[in-house]
Amino acid sequence: MSESATSHALRLLRAHRVVVVRRDGRMAYYRLDDAHVRMLVDLAVAHTEHTDAIHPERH
Repeated sequence: MSESATSHALRLLRAHRVVVVRRDGRMAYYRLDDAHVRMLVDLAVAHTEHTDAIHPERH
């Protein structure tokens, strides 16, 4: 993704309270704001791995 597209996506995630930002000088560090969101991301990754194991031709 371009820097502009990444910035836009992070801005949307912040607006929807999915991530929070911590600034240190010019650096910005993002993290998930909610344990439930983390659980959903973990489930999505696990599903992707499961799907890859069943359907290797999709890779």
